[in-house]
Amino acid sequence: SYTSGDATDSATVSIELVALAERERSVFDIAEEIRSLMGDIAGAKISVGVTSSMGSSGGSTSGVEVNINGDDLDTLKEISDQVEEIVKAVPGTREVTSNLSDGDPELQVRVDRQRAANYGLSAYTIAAEIQAALDGTTVTQYRTEGDEYDIVVSYPQSDEKDVSYLENLILHSSTGMSVPLSQVASMETEEGPQTIVRYDSVRRATVSCDIYGRDLGSVSSEIQAAVDEMQLPSGYNIELGGSNESMTESFASLGYAMLLGLFLVYAVMAIQYESFLDPFIIMCSIPTSVIGALLGLFVTGRSLGVTAMIGMIMLIGIVVANAILLVEYTNQLREQGLDCHEALAEAGKTRLRPILMTSFCTALAMLPIALALGEGAEIQAPLATVVIGGLIVSTFLTLFFVPVIYSLFDAMRTKVMRKQKKSRIAKLEEQPEG
Repeated sequence: SYTSGDATDSATVSIELVALAERERSVFDIAEEIRSLMGDIAGAKISVGVTSSMGSSGGSTSGVEVNINGDDLDTLKEISDQVEEIVKAVPGTREVTSNLSDGDPELQVRVDRQRAANYGLSAYTIAAEIQAALDGTTVTQYRTEGDEYDIVVSYPQSDEKDVSYLENLILHSSTGMSVPLSQVASMETEEGPQTIVRYDSVRRATVSCDIYGRDLGSVSSEIQAAVDEMQLPSGYNIELGGSNESMTESFASLGYAMLLGLFLVYAVMAIQYESFLDPFIIMCSIPTSVIGALLGLFVTGRSLGVTAMIGMIMLIGIVVANAILLVEYTNQLREQGLDCHEALAEAGKTRLRPILMTSFCTALAMLPIALALGEGAEIQAPLATVVIGGLIVSTFLTLFFVPVIYSLFDAMRTKVMRKQKKSRIAKLEEQPEG
């Protein structure tokens, strides 16, 4: 579909793709090809973006925004131009734009206030005359049968209202004098900014870009490293925003959630076991799941994003179940009189089947999500990838890692108990016979 709206110098062409099952390329790959095909059209500035079925739009992937804060617009324009070149030089960036560049042309009327005052004119009076000459003036309203119509008084219509028309515009002062606009003002054609944004009462320029073929974190790091080397005037600063800021905030929140999850899991097990040592042994299985999760993301080529972090939090509660089965049964065998190594070997042999069953059932249940079957499923695919990779690796490593940790702590505990026993015997021997 084609739309132009009220603008006479811009238009939007929307293309709806066929279903994902009927094409071999992603929407981002298609957008990148369109971008390369349209890049050589002279005199046109073309931007290619992606609009999801949910209505949100963006570029190839999550974008980056570089915010420059300061007071003077000209200085902000110079800094934003430098930042724009830096961002363009970073591999993977697309559609680099600045809100202070490519402004619309405007005619600026600069009033000579001293000369205008000699003719009895003020800047406000001159502005009102220009407004009336171009658009007319609404003087009253005509009401009839419940409807209101504006009564507009305007100058005689001219075939072409250009600079010469304004230069010859006759101004009438309160003293009765008439003078052309060119006698009290000069006119220049310049490009004005598209928008003037303020943040915390300070003007802000924003350089934004989309990303293709790379992850948000690495691109943001390169941009941050490059802008940190810039020499900025006093009173100006640069900070990264956009999706990078949202990602940082999300990762911080998820980090707190992960720490809270670790604490709660440990606290519950410490209460149940009435011991601080056995829960610690069980918690040692969690790092093995992180190895599997990162390995799964590496093999599939997916990024460690917010959904993947949620999968990490899920793993905390899932992977400890295997270690609990192993440690709990080992403790039961120890109570029956078996020594440490015999109990660990018997527990590993007996609990192997339920551990494999629970792990593989959970991993297989996550497999359809990890395969990203269907449109939009790739959003949740990193979560399933993390869970599957973490479960598979932790399942096999737990069978070796947890028994090793258990035996080491048991040896340390036995050694400490022997020292305490020798110390008590020595104290008894030192006591005089009574």
